[in-house]
Amino acid sequence: MSLHDATIHYEDLTFEIQFDYYPASRGAREAGSGVQLDPDEPESWDVTEVKLVNPDVKDQIGIDVTDVMTDTMMEFFNEQAGEYINEQSADEGC
Repeated sequence: MSLHDATIHYEDLTFEIQFDYYPASRGAREAGSGVQLDPDEPESWDVTEVKLVNPDVKDQIGIDVTDVMTDTMMEFFNEQAGEYINEQSADEGC
């Protein structure tokens, strides 16, 4: 697991999100035969914090809005976290 931060723009607002990223992992295999014992796990991520920020103010703390997010907004931020991961992978040439 690794912790990531990303800046997300939604309409006229700017948010800083924090999320945990879990890379894909291969399930356990039986030594010798290669029989799969556990399923492979796909990559995943989980948004843990969303802060509303003013992009014109440097080094601000922001307002934590995580607990008041609607399901639709949280889905949006999870999608944005996935796009961030894809962009990072592309930048690293993975």
